[in-house]
Amino acid sequence: PAPAAPAPAAAPAPAPVGRADGRIIATPYAKQLAKKNKVKLENVQGTGPYGRITGDDVLVAAGKAPEKAAAPAPAPAAAPAPAPAAP
Repeated sequence: PAPAAPAPAAAPAPAPVGRADGRIIATPYAKQLAKKNKVKLENVQGTGPYGRITGDDVLVAAGKAPEKAAAPAPAPAAAPAPAPAAP
């Protein structure tokens, strides 16, 4: 039997997209989360418009699950109609 081919190496994470002037574009909430979670924005890949770093991006970089908007509670099921009484 021929030896198995080595598994392909994982693709490296894409470099963060920044502006030509070196500024990092992030939402104020993302900056707040980065400070709280001790995450360097330079190491975060932005997924927002024009590569902007969002709060979810910072949470992913911090190893936490992004906060999802609370889903509305499902409507309660209607109670079944009572059976008619026997005569």
